[in-house]
Amino acid sequence: MFLRKNGYLFLILAVIVFVAVGCGSPASNTPQQPPEQGENGAGDPPADGEIPEEAVVYTDGVYEGSGQGYNGEIILEVTVAGGAIVNIEIVDSSETDSIGGAAYAELTARALEAQDFTFDAVSGATKTTQGFSEALENALSQASR
Repeated sequence: MFLRKNGYLFLILAVIVFVAVGCGSPASNTPQQPPEQGENGAGDPPADGEIPEEAVVYTDGVYEGSGQGYNGEIILEVTVAGGAIVNIEIVDSSETDSIGGAAYAELTARALEAQDFTFDAVSGATKTTQGFSEALENALSQASR
């Protein structure tokens, strides 16, 4: 009886180990290949400092847009130069400093990198992200005319 109980225990442990090892992802053991980059690297501006003509989609100027955040209206001032978004200022906001307000630096960086109002949300500040994106979309719609 003692061997029978130990035999079952050993069999159960062997099955658990087998399942745990078998469920491991083989891709996790394979090193990730970096995405192919151009001469200057991904996201780098062209070496000559000029923006390619096909990338120019906005008319130069300063535009204001608003969107609805978690605690109220978010107003942005967006500066476009050389057809690209070069600066985003928070003109007015009712977002809390500790959550929504803390997300503005990251939201600005993501928007400048994307050169658009579509980018990943900041975790924990979803409504602020939506309001920021809405305000940026509003401003850029004026720059697209």
